[in-house]
Amino acid sequence: MFKAKTHLPEIIRNVQKGQAYVLTNRSREVAVIMSIEEYKKNFKPFDYNRLKNVFSTPPFSSAEEIISMRDEGRK
Repeated sequence: MFKAKTHLPEIIRNVQKGQAYVLTNRSREVAVIMSIEEYKKNFKPFDYNRLKNVFSTPPFSSAEEIISMRDEGRK
């Protein structure tokens, strides 16, 4: 990270040209610096509303449907 701090203008210029950097701290990868275009192309934001809809919809419409499935499995 020290190198990134001391050479930030050069890193930004290279990122604008398409280069990406992996930042490390004590040999452990901790972050990536890439152009915003590359980020938008490869990473989509997480859709929390879709997840919320999955969990808000009951898996079965009624108790009768569950009983029917149970009884059908016993045949």
